[in-house]
Amino acid sequence: MKRAVAAIAVLAFSISFSLADDTAEQAKPGLHLKIPAGWKSRMRQPPAGDTKLPTAMQIDAREGSGAFSLKLTFFGNSPRKLTDDDVKKVAEAAAQQYIDKSVEKAVDLQELKNENFLGYYATFTEAAPKPGDFPAVTSLVARLGDGLMAVTIMHQKDSKNLPTALEMLRTATVVKPATQPATGAKAKASS
Repeated sequence: MKRAVAAIAVLAFSISFSLADDTAEQAKPGLHLKIPAGWKSRMRQPPAGDTKLPTAMQIDAREGSGAFSLKLTFFGNSPRKLTDDDVKKVAEAAAQQYIDKSVEKAVDLQELKNENFLGYYATFTEAAPKPGDFPAVTSLVARLGDGLMAVTIMHQKDSKNLPTALEMLRTATVVKPATQPATGAKAKASS
């Protein structure tokens, strides 16, 4: 299946990732993911000076039955808090693009959540995969903190990496940049 891109009107945010529980790395502002050992990741930065496009991440892995690829874009600092219903509607709209070429012919959203994360995903099987194409795709949209995460996972039909990837996303965290007090605010508070 091929990936289509949907535009979402929120601001870009940085993405960070760590392979281990490195507390110094986890303190940096941005989206933090614990990527499993052996998975390869790379950042896709927007062109220099382009503040409208977010940074995206691609994570690739191999499994016994073939390749596995995850593409993630995190749109942070939404101008308003997205409701549960908003997230579900965006997830359903994002998944619609896969229906026509799928075996399933319908969106069957599954919920994925924890206290800071609410997402919905649907998995589709390619009805007539071409040689070299992935036979399955999982589309996920989630709210994490004040941001929205859009993820496309291309995988094999019975992927053993898919549950691991979903858990990695469900346990992602966001660290906001520290705010600096205005100059003079400290002096006023102490007088």
